Amino acid sequence: MKSRIGKFKVSQNIIENEDAPRIFAAFGFVPMRVEHHYHNGTFEMIGLSHLFDEVDEGYVAPEYDVTITVHEDLSISVEATRL
Repeated sequence: MKSRIGKFKVSQNIIENEDAPRIFAAFGFVPMRVEHHYHNGTFEMIGLSHLFDEVDEGYVAPEYDVTITVHEDLSISVEATRL
């Protein structure tokens, strides 16, 4: 079985942003594990999204660079690039 699982890091500012639910909904992200790295103010997140590549069961989740853009009209776009 394959799933679209990936790992990425976001700054604490994104998590504390009032638009955080809309940001994660914009790329259909379903968290499976979230770990706070207090020493550098980031969160490492592992979860599912249609933006991630399919990965066979049992393989390590690939890491992604996730770019979040909030446009002037307040719409949100998200891009995920596999590292």
